[in-house]
Amino acid sequence: DVFSAHADLEALRREVSTAHSGLLQLLDRCRGAPAAAASDDAIELYISFARSVAHAMGSCEVDVAATVGALERKGDTLTLLLELIKKRPRYQSRMMATLKHLMGASGWKEACEADVQLGVALDTAFVAEASLVRFGGGLVVDLKRRAQEVLDRGGVGALSLDVKAAHDLVNTRLVGGPDPYVLVTLGGESWQTGVQKSTLNPEWREGPSVFEVRAHSMELAFHVLDFRGVEEDALMGHFRMTASLAAGETRQRYRLLGVPRGELEVELRYEGEPKPDEANESVMERAFAKLMSGAARREVSEIVDTELVCLNGHPITKRKDGLRWHQVLSDVE
Repeated sequence: DVFSAHADLEALRREVSTAHSGLLQLLDRCRGAPAAAASDDAIELYISFARSVAHAMGSCEVDVAATVGALERKGDTLTLLLELIKKRPRYQSRMMATLKHLMGASGWKEACEADVQLGVALDTAFVAEASLVRFGGGLVVDLKRRAQEVLDRGGVGALSLDVKAAHDLVNTRLVGGPDPYVLVTLGGESWQTGVQKSTLNPEWREGPSVFEVRAHSMELAFHVLDFRGVEEDALMGHFRMTASLAAGETRQRYRLLGVPRGELEVELRYEGEPKPDEANESVMERAFAKLMSGAARREVSEIVDTELVCLNGHPITKRKDGLRWHQVLSDVE
């Protein structure tokens, strides 16, 4: 009923305020964020605060979310959270989620912008979080750091690759459904997904794999295969791309070649040396740019006289405009 709902909202407001007061008391007792982050009860107090903030920001009630915006000493709270990230990296992902919740509440961005040093530290934390690749079992790899290691060895960067799903595959069997998996190769490295049983639309939740990119011209190959056990596995489609085309972060579907239909959905993240300008365009992109440019369409225009005539006996002229030929009736006097 209405009374019960109101009581729940009041309880949530008190939960936020109480949890935040616990963090501030820890700060005051330890006389600063570094000592507070290293204290034994820091994580317990943080988890209580993080849970209350998540509940409040996820509430449909504006007044409850406003409770987070009304909290005092925002700068001190943010400083403590950033210090906790340094000292307790195991909880980094959760702490970054809390920071994102706070940045979505009223007044927290303004508090951050008012302190230049705090703003820089927060921006640095978000950038560092964006470069992390998370694997199963809690393993975390810093893709930027891995890329720097590859650069130090003379390579160009590191590539994180996560096969998400395949769509509308072609059945390679006469009886029953296929058991698809994906084999990925880059240079001398290879990796494959697990086998999905009897499906034309498999999904994988195995997490990413990180490859060393020694040159932008290295070829990244994907093969979708039907696992046959004692028989040779059947190819269900493939495609290739150069490592340079994976620069940045993308998640998209790629059309499988060698089969009538089928797509592979892949997420790619690259960190490292930017690809050269020349590598920034594929052959197809350069050809398309040339075709669409004014020079390609207008610069070369050639008239060729022929002996062709129409049914009424009028001569026909062939004209080349860019990459196309046109046949038109010549002027008739």
